[in-house]
Amino acid sequence: MKYKIVQRKLRGKTDSFWYDGCIAKIKDYALIATGEIRVCFNDKDYDNDEYRDYHAIEEAERRKYKDKNMGDWTWENNNWFEVIKVNKEGKMIDCELGDVAYDYDEGIRLLLDYYKEKYYERR
Repeated sequence: MKYKIVQRKLRGKTDSFWYDGCIAKIKDYALIATGEIRVCFNDKDYDNDEYRDYHAIEEAERRKYKDKNMGDWTWENNNWFEVIKVNKEGKMIDCELGDVAYDYDEGIRLLLDYYKEKYYERR
């Protein structure tokens, strides 16, 4: 089963925090990273301001953080991976499929599971 990777998995960064937008596609399904991010890094060597969305990701990258650093963070909101249905132009037509994942590999499995379920229903 062929699928297209749009954003490759980052070394040491499998949590959905590091990603935004379309991750992978297969036929009329897409895996996306979505949701609001609000986090405080709780690092004694830096400020303890709350960071949001892209600014949170950029700040974490500036500090050279990876998944292993996330245990000390205080989360107000975090994003997630979810599968959406898309039309031929790649525009979302349904986002209420229901399941979410927080790990890159789990998200890819979720995408493939939705596709397999649809494919086998047609047979």
